[in-house]
Amino acid sequence: RQNQDKAGLTLALDENLQLWTAIQTLVSREDHPMNAEAKTNLIKLANFVVAKTLREGCDAADETLDTLENMNLQIAEGLLEHQAA
Repeated sequence: RQNQDKAGLTLALDENLQLWTAIQTLVSREDHPMNAEAKTNLIKLANFVVAKTLREGCDAADETLDTLENMNLQIAEGLLEHQAA
C-alpha cells in the first residue's frame, strides 16, 4: 500500500479473504470444539472482513486496511497465547 502496488494489495486482500472464509467455514461446523461465544465472535469478524473486502477492495481507505491488519494480528496473538497455555 505504501508504494501504491495495487496488484500486491489485491493479492494480499484476496488471500486474507480466503483465510477469513476458511475460518468462517471451520467454526460454523457443529462439531467444531470451540465454545459458542468464540465461534459467534469469529463468525462476526469474518463477516466484517468479507463485507469490507468485497465492498472496498484495493480502493479501501488506509483506516480500513489498518483495521483488517490489526484484526489479523490480534487473532494471531490470541491463537499463539492459547497454544502456549
